[in-house]
Amino acid sequence: YKRGNKIMNELQITEQIVAPVLALNFDELEAQAKQIADTYTSVAITDDTYMSAKADAKKLAGYVNDIEKKRKAIKSQAEAPIKEFDKRCKAIEQILTDAKTAIEGVTVKYDDDRRKERQDKIQKYVDDQISKIGLDQKFASRLVRPAAMDNLSATLKSIKEDYDTQIAVLKQQLKKVRS
Repeated sequence: YKRGNKIMNELQITEQIVAPVLALNFDELEAQAKQIADTYTSVAITDDTYMSAKADAKKLAGYVNDIEKKRKAIKSQAEAPIKEFDKRCKAIEQILTDAKTAIEGVTVKYDDDRRKERQDKIQKYVDDQISKIGLDQKFASRLVRPAAMDNLSATLKSIKEDYDTQIAVLKQQLKKVRS
């Protein structure tokens, strides 16, 4: 695997965070809201004031809606840079993820090829050993494939030794059967 003449360094991430300043005339609005609310703390409804009270409730709901709309509009403006930030970070992450996936695909194939090549070498070795000592198929079929066969970090020597041990035991069993 070659990366050309380039040296892969650590990814350099530089950040600059400028917190948004969100301002409304909060103190003034709060004072006005309290003043309006105070006028309705001890309201007595009669037949004469019923319609007026319904209109006042509708008016108060309108104030709440106005504040809600303004809050959402300001929040949306403040979130726009965050959404753009997320979008750009995810795009960069995807570039690196795609590269990682490409490398993993190649390495998996390479590992599979190495595993197959090694299995072929081991099988030839085992077949030669079986033939050398004259083990028949009945005894040869008792050989257990070592778990290390799938581990690419296991050495051929250790796998051969595992098979050699098994073959030696089978050879002893074959001698007992023949005697």
